[in-house]
Amino acid sequence: MQTRDIYCVFVGAKGLYQKIVLPSDRVRSIFHDEPIIIPTLPPVDIVKIVNTRYEILRKGPDYFKPVDDEAIKFLSMSYNGRVRDIMNTITNLMFQIPEGMANTLCLKDVKVKLLSIEEKKLLTTGLTKTDIDILKIMLELEVFNNTKLVEKTTMTKQHINKFIKKFLEFDIIEHFEKAGRVSNYHIHPRLSLLLKLVKDTT
Repeated sequence: MQTRDIYCVFVGAKGLYQKIVLPSDRVRSIFHDEPIIIPTLPPVDIVKIVNTRYEILRKGPDYFKPVDDEAIKFLSMSYNGRVRDIMNTITNLMFQIPEGMANTLCLKDVKVKLLSIEEKKLLTTGLTKTDIDILKIMLELEVFNNTKLVEKTTMTKQHINKFIKKFLEFDIIEHFEKAGRVSNYHIHPRLSLLLKLVKDTT
């Protein structure tokens, strides 16, 4: 890092500088100036990036776009512009398309297929169908606590507590804020796509 005429660029998520660089005098002395914060690209730019990638990688005259521009915009908003997550989701989606189907998927079809994919993923992690039903209620509420879930489900507080404990262990929900003695929760950021899908279909 201190070799003459050699410059290093470190790229990371927000918090990298504060958590790793600042706490150590030795590490901090190597870095110059404050970090550059790159804002999230708007959906219209994400569409250009994804389409350009497909154009570069296209093979032969039979090329067609996997999903339409509206679907890419939807994924961009779901993933806050994270191109890698968007591309991985489109790839996973293509694996679900029957062989011989060669047409671009519209946003409506994409949402239906992705919701099914996301639910199957949850089932493979050890969740039951009842767990997923409760999770859907949490997704609709976005921010919730024990009392809100009791009202929505008519289950007992003890029963709801079991779901909350399990979902915390599975990194499906996380603590949001505390209002007095009431603990509030929200959906874990890794489930941002599922949250968007459920909100758009309710």
